[in-house]
Amino acid sequence: MNTDRHLWEYRWARDLLSILTAIAVVSLVYQVRAVLVPVLIGLGAAYVVNPLVTTAKDRWKIARSLTTTLLLATGLLVSIGLVLYIVPKLAYQFFSLLENLPPYLERASEHIGINWANLTDQAQQTVTPDTTAPNGTGEDTRTAITNLTDRLNITGIIDSLGNLLGAGIGVVGTAVGSAFYLGLVAVVGAFSFFVFSVHFNDIVAWFGTFISPQYRDQSADVFCRMDETVSAFVRGRLIQSLAMAIILTVGWSLAGVPYWLLLGLIGGLLNLVPYAASTVWLGAIGLTWIDALSGNTGMSVVGVFVLPSLVYFVGQIVDGWVIEPIVQSKATNMNPLTVLLAVLIGGSLAGVLGMMLAIPAAACIKILTQELLLPRLRATGGA
Repeated sequence: MNTDRHLWEYRWARDLLSILTAIAVVSLVYQVRAVLVPVLIGLGAAYVVNPLVTTAKDRWKIARSLTTTLLLATGLLVSIGLVLYIVPKLAYQFFSLLENLPPYLERASEHIGINWANLTDQAQQTVTPDTTAPNGTGEDTRTAITNLTDRLNITGIIDSLGNLLGAGIGVVGTAVGSAFYLGLVAVVGAFSFFVFSVHFNDIVAWFGTFISPQYRDQSADVFCRMDETVSAFVRGRLIQSLAMAIILTVGWSLAGVPYWLLLGLIGGLLNLVPYAASTVWLGAIGLTWIDALSGNTGMSVVGVFVLPSLVYFVGQIVDGWVIEPIVQSKATNMNPLTVLLAVLIGGSLAGVLGMMLAIPAAACIKILTQELLLPRLRATGGA
């Protein structure tokens, strides 16, 4: 028996090193996620359109660079159209909602029977100390407090001006920084998309050279299954979200739901995360009800509850029974409970982005477990 083997010659040591390396890479990417966001956006977009770019090259002999350039030009034209047509209406509805939100809440509270003024007075009486002393010197105490307030008035004004100036500078700086960051994301994301899209298949083939020849066939089969699952889910979810946004926007506009464009687009975005779009449905009913209380529309069960709900459930039916079977074909093959748990865990770990990536990540883990982990455990148990 040869006992002079080096540590890296043991398979378990190589597997452990691979796992630790993968964890270190994921941790590094997570730490610099703010910098890598535009690059990852470009990579994700290139992954989504890669079948189209590959088909154009193989079937119609169109260079990948030309197809990618046409896609970028189309995206730019669509973005300009959205900015010119949808963004002004969206901004108007957004700021109108912010302006009307306080009176909306006041009318809803009055209808329910909540008197915020009484609650505020009671809270102030609870937290305000009694300035009247038990020995009859209450008037002197109040006079002393008034004099002290007068003496500190100038200081308060100076502090208020300083805070106001600092807040103004902060708002301007935040706006400029946000605009610069969005511009940087757009430029770097577009450039990354072009590079990854043109060389996507070459990059995949380059990574394949690191796989040992004896495991290449098995690894190729596993990666193909993972690619089919992830691509079907991602592309399908994008199509479903676009369809849901169109259905909700058009339907709620015809149903007389206030802020229909804002709510419809938010519903389409939230549809990227399973079960999240239901919050917009409740919001549409609430805003329609409050708008009816304001006298802008007639108060009726059909107008307030039935029509907004009908539009939402039509969107869900089209989403779940028409689009999903066509574009996804149950690619993830996971039951609803697993999907719900994956979404909750992803949200707790990485917020909204984690919720969006939770299902394809869980599907890949399931495939790796079925193809790699379980056979080794069975072989170990049989031995």
